[in-house]
Amino acid sequence: MGVIQKLFGTKSERESKTLLPMVEEINTFYELLKEKSDEDLVARTREFQEMLKVTRDESGHLADEQNLKGSEREDFVMQSEKEMLDEIMPEAFAMVKDTCRRLTGESWKVVGQAVTWDMIPYDVQLIGAVVLHRGKVAEMKTGE
Repeated sequence: MGVIQKLFGTKSERESKTLLPMVEEINTFYELLKEKSDEDLVARTREFQEMLKVTRDESGHLADEQNLKGSEREDFVMQSEKEMLDEIMPEAFAMVKDTCRRLTGESWKVVGQAVTWDMIPYDVQLIGAVVLHRGKVAEMKTGE
């Protein structure tokens, strides 16, 4: 490893450090979710689904009200959806992590074999998920 890499780290290490605040935000939501019931999580998921059904711009107007046609409308909707997904991502990822925690110890039959759930995402896996959410390629050292 070169002197510069030792001082500044690899590109991957630098990128990971920039994502740590996002992981902290996810984990903050995760801690708050421990107090919620399963029904609360289902209700919040439905709220997310409803938010994503109707895409609005910052002033609250529907894309149709902007009189946008064709590709302009598609671009507007895609950008609005992206902003909404970015906004709810930390809480949504925390909900997935908490659901994994709640399922720990549960068993199911998968292709005739009993499988017991024992996985809760690690922070490094959350970093990978954020990278994928942003449309980038992520590879874990473990091959994931």
